[in-house]
Amino acid sequence: MASFFFVLVGIFIGVCAIRAPKFGVDLDGRWGPYRLLLAGAGAAMLLLGLLPGLAILWRRFFYDIWQSHLAGAWHASRSCRRLRAILATVKSWRPLAWWAENPARSGGISAVFLFTLCAVIYFWYATVGYGFDNSKFPSYYQMLADAFRHGQTALLVEPDPALAQLKNPYDFSQREHIHYLWDVSYYNGKYYLYWGPSPVLGQWLLEAISPLPIGDAYLMTFYAVILTGVLFGILFSIWRRFFSRASSGAFGLILIAVGFSNPILWLVSRPATYEISIIAGQFYLLAGLWAGLPLLLGDSTKTGRLILAGLGWALAVLARSTLAIPVIFLGIFCAWRLIHQKNNIWRRLFAVGIPLALGAGFLFFYNYIRFDSPFEFGIHYQLTSFSQFNDAEKMFQPRYIPINFFNYFFNPINVMPEFPFIEPIPATITFKGIGINAPDNYSGQWLSGLLISIPFLYFLSVIIAQIFCPKARAKLASPMRTLIGILCITALLELGMVHFFFSSSMRYAMDSIPTLLILAGMGAWSLLEWAQHAPHRVWVPWMLTVLVFLNAAIGLLLGFSGENRVFARLNPALFAQLSAWFRF
Repeated sequence: MASFFFVLVGIFIGVCAIRAPKFGVDLDGRWGPYRLLLAGAGAAMLLLGLLPGLAILWRRFFYDIWQSHLAGAWHASRSCRRLRAILATVKSWRPLAWWAENPARSGGISAVFLFTLCAVIYFWYATVGYGFDNSKFPSYYQMLADAFRHGQTALLVEPDPALAQLKNPYDFSQREHIHYLWDVSYYNGKYYLYWGPSPVLGQWLLEAISPLPIGDAYLMTFYAVILTGVLFGILFSIWRRFFSRASSGAFGLILIAVGFSNPILWLVSRPATYEISIIAGQFYLLAGLWAGLPLLLGDSTKTGRLILAGLGWALAVLARSTLAIPVIFLGIFCAWRLIHQKNNIWRRLFAVGIPLALGAGFLFFYNYIRFDSPFEFGIHYQLTSFSQFNDAEKMFQPRYIPINFFNYFFNPINVMPEFPFIEPIPATITFKGIGINAPDNYSGQWLSGLLISIPFLYFLSVIIAQIFCPKARAKLASPMRTLIGILCITALLELGMVHFFFSSSMRYAMDSIPTLLILAGMGAWSLLEWAQHAPHRVWVPWMLTVLVFLNAAIGLLLGFSGENRVFARLNPALFAQLSAWFRF
């Protein structure tokens, strides 16, 4: 009955896609992004409905036709014998044999190689192909680092005195003809950054080891690279702990999917303070998670790792204050774990708790000395297009959840006949043809839905099945169930914050994507293990391979278009050359 329902719904949506111009969608008659989205949704529903029947047909073909009649003829053929001889020769090659005899070693080498490749590609994207920081915009974190060196929290740049003469300097129309720093906080005649201060640590480190001025491109590359390193480290730990039967090749595929997934290259290609604070926050959060992973799994954990976990989570909040909610959850869970382990409880609680308490105290003090309130982050005093001084209560509201849900998961991408072949579109504000509009004050930037631009996340369906299917859940080891629960709650808390916000952007989605990618990797490994129990499930590794490279291709191509066609604007000569190479 359910299959029949999905088939009917799929057919109905497909008809709607064909007749879309009649409903006010893509009125020019071409197959635009929303029409393609409808067609894709219809095809997905139709596939879900036909899946049980297709599964039966595949099993019958595999066992009744392939294994009974075709497999024997193939194995006896000259082509198969030649292929076996080639494979035997390749496997006997000493370097490859050394590589394959120890999965942990080959997986580690693969991780180092892919990490290095990611670092090179990230740097190339961050510098828009120039190989050096060609940014013409001010580096706000460089300004903040200079301010800290002078013993102050206000930027050294002095505001135009005309700002102080305005009745309401936060009203965009009143300061239209005054020169000022865009999107900083202005309070008591001084400029401040409302972004968190902890990314300055990376700025100072790079300045200490590099003779070059450290602009946003270098700082962005630094945090993106070390975030990827932490993600690889977490995935390596999970692989060796729970999925050691999976090959190092499968591990390498998952690293490719994670390292080149959208929107990492999208953000890297637009290195600015907004993106840097988000990437830095994710690095600190996941570094803390990696340090505290043994404790989260119920294992004995050294005090040093507990200190690093607390420090990482404190710095995460100091980079991105919206991470406070998932950090509070992780801190409470760690405290619960430590209490139940009953081993040096107070010393270990202090090891995690003191860095968190110091971080919270520093943040409140940092806010107080800037804005005379420990709970003011500078949001109310932003010099931007939207006056948040009088309308701050409109920033976070439940009425934005439906439109944000659509934009973050389903906002389509535009398909083009020329390089880079795909590009994002602005977030959806109006649903033409059905008369639905976003709430007042809602705004959206360039955005591609997660389920459209990150196909690797389809493996999250395996995790969802393990959570809600009692039989699948019962097969999971207790530490595995715990880790899935922790990561799912963390991702939901990260996603929840951006869904309440009055604006949507691809960079905001980055608050949850690293956690979702870890879960998707676990789902892929679980599916590979399931496939090992029956020969006819040979399609699973092929599906993984296709989705991984499709995921990486989408991430690489969207990095070229990114925010407002960044490569075409900032390096038109290179973009023209690439377009000529990929002209078919």
